[in-house]
Amino acid sequence: MTFKFIAGICIVLAGFGLGCYHSEKLKSYLEICSQTAELFRSSSIMIRYRGLDVYELANDMKKSGKYPSLTFLHNIPESYIPGDDFHEIWRRSVMREKIIPSEEQKLLCGFGDIIGSSDTEGQIKSITAFEKEAELLTDQRKEIYIKKGKLYRSIGLLFGLMGAILVM
Repeated sequence: MTFKFIAGICIVLAGFGLGCYHSEKLKSYLEICSQTAELFRSSSIMIRYRGLDVYELANDMKKSGKYPSLTFLHNIPESYIPGDDFHEIWRRSVMREKIIPSEEQKLLCGFGDIIGSSDTEGQIKSITAFEKEAELLTDQRKEIYIKKGKLYRSIGLLFGLMGAILVM
């Protein structure tokens, strides 16, 4: 009897833990998306008012500490290395990060392609478009997290309880 009770509790906790895991995954997607939108917003300001080049911009992003979920920034070199293409380094770094959802990867790769490739005004217009897309995506991710996050936790607990009942 005691063994069944302990097994039942473990099954309930496992089900609830699995539901929480999936809910947290949605939350991390939301954080990545909101940090991506913030990266676009602050990049536009830095390019407009400080006239930073791509390496200075990447270094400023790394040092700011505002983007803990965007770990690919640490793979960007601090200065120009002859023979290296910044845009290709950026793209490879973004694509290597498996925790970044594909929509955000697409936005970040597009952003990496345009920074440093045209005049200041052209970059700012393009970055503003990326920022708007990221904000729309953030709103969608927020709605999904609110709806499905609670659902995943509830279903996890429910299946855990059902499993516990079957064991007992």
